[in-house]
Amino acid sequence: MNRASVASGRAFRQRYGRWALITGASSGIGEGFARALAARGMDLVIVARRAELLEKIARELHVAYGTSVRPIVMDLARDTAAAELAAAVADLEVGLLVNNAGTGWIGRFDLQAPEEHAKLVRLHCTLPVELTARLLGPMKERSCGAIVLVASVGGYLPMPYYAVYGGTKAFLVSWGEAIAAELRPRGIDVLVLSPGDTKTGFQAVAGEMSTRWSSVEEVVTAGLEALGRRVTVVPGLENKAALLLARFLPRSLIVKMVERRQREQTPKERR
Repeated sequence: MNRASVASGRAFRQRYGRWALITGASSGIGEGFARALAARGMDLVIVARRAELLEKIARELHVAYGTSVRPIVMDLARDTAAAELAAAVADLEVGLLVNNAGTGWIGRFDLQAPEEHAKLVRLHCTLPVELTARLLGPMKERSCGAIVLVASVGGYLPMPYYAVYGGTKAFLVSWGEAIAAELRPRGIDVLVLSPGDTKTGFQAVAGEMSTRWSSVEEVVTAGLEALGRRVTVVPGLENKAALLLARFLPRSLIVKMVERRQREQTPKERR
């Protein structure tokens, strides 16, 4: 199949197989991927901590599309999460993995507990690396598969008040581009998707006072249309323009500009 045809309809199932696994699938971008992939004919494993939401999504997708959905309730920030999740899907041929699970906290680095910083690194870095490594073998044997990494525009810029979050997303961008080059000859597509502010529940959890939004549908559509065609995608003209501008400005000036913007979105007690 020509890679350019992957974005259309049920070509996803034809190219990648029956099953897609999505982490952080109970809301936001993860839920958006679940709905979009079900509409494209794939069966799903959806993983998150919130059982009621997962069950609700599973029922809705089965009714709407006849999709088989396996919900798995799991705290993905635990050290053993990747091994446990891989074991839970060992009976399935997972051909498309969406590493989406994530969270954040806006505020000065020194005001957040050390264990919370470590938890964020496990969730954003350790989990995707280990889970991808554990699910990659069968994809290589079939010479087909796809890995989607949900990073962030913040992965391309220094992010005061989001220092650990931005650092973990920068890791995903760099790691994703690297493994894309390694895995392409083996028939495996890798996509690094880097949205900006997106209307999900993330900002409420993080404590951010953001007012500019992209829609989940816009982000997910941009990612799925690029899968198999491109390695990196930054949805939204404003986000693209900001990164283009950042290429030509001194790094020190970029830090000052981002610091000012982030400070405005940070509650006073966290500055």
